Amino acid sequence: MRTIQLSLIGTLLAALLVAAFLIAAVGSLLPPTVPAIEAGKLILGSSHEGERPAVLFDHDAHTKALGNAPCDSCHHRDAAGVPQVVEQPLAEESVAPSLAETHGKCMTCHEDRLSENLSAGPTTACGDCHSLANNALGKDARDLFFDRHRHAQHEAVLQPELGRSSCASCHHRYDDQRKALYEAPGKESSCRECHEEASTPTVRGLRQAVHQNCVTCHLQRLGLQKKSGPVDCAGCHSSTTPRDWTTVPRLLRGQPEVATIHTMSSAMAAVGFNHAAHESREGTCRVCHHDTLERCVVCHALGKGRDLQTVKLATAHHTPRDPRSCVGCHELEKQEPACRGCHDRPLQELPTTSCGLCHDGGPGVTEVSSDESAPTTSSSRTGALLAAFQDLSSDALPETLRLDLLAAEYEPSIFPHRKIIQTLLQKLEASSLAQHFHPELATLCSGCHHHQQPSQALHYARCAACHGQDDEDRRPGLLGALHQQCLGCHQRMNLGHTGCEDCHRRRPQQDEVR
Repeated sequence: MRTIQLSLIGTLLAALLVAAFLIAAVGSLLPPTVPAIEAGKLILGSSHEGERPAVLFDHDAHTKALGNAPCDSCHHRDAAGVPQVVEQPLAEESVAPSLAETHGKCMTCHEDRLSENLSAGPTTACGDCHSLANNALGKDARDLFFDRHRHAQHEAVLQPELGRSSCASCHHRYDDQRKALYEAPGKESSCRECHEEASTPTVRGLRQAVHQNCVTCHLQRLGLQKKSGPVDCAGCHSSTTPRDWTTVPRLLRGQPEVATIHTMSSAMAAVGFNHAAHESREGTCRVCHHDTLERCVVCHALGKGRDLQTVKLATAHHTPRDPRSCVGCHELEKQEPACRGCHDRPLQELPTTSCGLCHDGGPGVTEVSSDESAPTTSSSRTGALLAAFQDLSSDALPETLRLDLLAAEYEPSIFPHRKIIQTLLQKLEASSLAQHFHPELATLCSGCHHHQQPSQALHYARCAACHGQDDEDRRPGLLGALHQQCLGCHQRMNLGHTGCEDCHRRRPQQDEVR
C-alpha cells in the first residue's frame, strides 16, 4: 500500500512540476483574463477534452504531507534511471503517465491515507478536484527571473567544486551526430538559444528543460548532503532579488568594457557604447539581447533587412516605443518621478539636437581597460554644472520670480527660480543617464522654457512672451500655462503642494481688490 501511495504521489509531482514551470518560469500560459496562480500551486489540465475543469494542485502541500518520500513516488524515471521532474518526455524517453494511471494513483493514495487516519484529498466526486474556476486563482505567483544575482549565487557554490567545468553544469551544446551534450567553453549563451517555448520530439521546451535540469540538480545535491537550492515551487517562484545591480558581479562572457557600434554607410558617426555601465544597471542580458548573446548586427542588418521579418539595425536601436531599443529603454527611464516633471509626453520622433550625444565617434577600440572606459564621474560632471550655475548673476538667473495674476483673491506667488534649478541638479547627480543627456545648464532650462532652442547664454523669453492673457490658437493663456506647467510637474514628480494656498496665500477679506 505504501508503494502504491508513493507511486501515486510521484505522478502528481511530475505533472505538477510541468505545470509549474509552464505557468511561472517564463510567463503564464493562462489566458490574459486569468490571474496568476499562488506560489506552490499548479494547474493540471482538464480531463476528457474539457468536460471537466482543471485541477488546482497544491504541490507544496503534497510534498510536505509525504515527508521524505522519494520523488519517483510520483515521477517516472527515464532510461538512465533519473526521475523525470517534467512529465513531457522526449521521443526516446519513457512515456508520460496516462490519465487512468494518474487518477488511479491519486485516488489510491487518498484512500490509503484516509484508512490510516491521515489528512487526504477527495476520494469520490470528480468535482472535488476538478473545480478550478478562473476567479478561484490567487495572485501571489511570480515569474522565475534567473538574473545575474541568481547566476552569481550558483557560481559561488559550483566553481569551488568544479572549477571552469562548473559552467557545463547548466550550459551545454548538442552534437547532432553523436546525439549527446558537450561542453563548449566560451560559447555559453542563454537557454533560449536552443530551447524554445514549445518542446519538439528531440528538444525540450524552455520550461521543461529548466525544470528538469534545475530541480533534478537540487535533488541530487540534497541527496549528497551538499548545499543546494529549493525543490519546492515557492522556493524559486516567490523569492526576490536586489534592485541595486551594481553590487552584483559582472557576468563575464568575453564582452568588451566599451564597444564601438559602427554605422558603416550611414552619415552618422559611430556610437561609443559603454557595455559595462549598462550591465551594472540591469539584472539580465536579455534586456538588450533576446535569445542569444551575439552582437546586434548578427541579427539586425545594417541596411535593408534580410527579409520582411528582420528589423534593421537602425530601427532596432531607435524605436521610441520598443523597450528593447536604446531609445525605447531611455524613454522608460524618463517615466521615473525624478524625470517626469519635464519628460511628460511620449517621444513621437527623434530630436535631431541630441544625436551627437550618442553618435560621438566611439572610443575607436573594441575593448579597453576599466579605467580608460570609465565615464566622467557623477561628482565631476554635476560639479561642473553646479559651478556654472553658481557663477550666474542674479540678472541672468533671478533668485525668485513674482507671479501676481490672481491678485484679486490671492497674494502674489513667489516662484523659487534658482532653488528649482538647484534641485534638478541634485536629481541629475543620481543618474548617469540623465547626466549624459543633460550636459549643459541650457538643457535643464528647456524643461520649462519649451519650444525654445537651448541657449548657451541662457537668454530665454519670459512665459508672457508666448502666452497672452487669454487662450488663443490652441495655446493656453498665461494663467492656464503656469498652472499646467507648475501643477503638472508637482503631480508627475510626486512633490505634493498642489492646492491653491500651497502657492498663493489667500488675501484677507478686507484686503480684497474691488
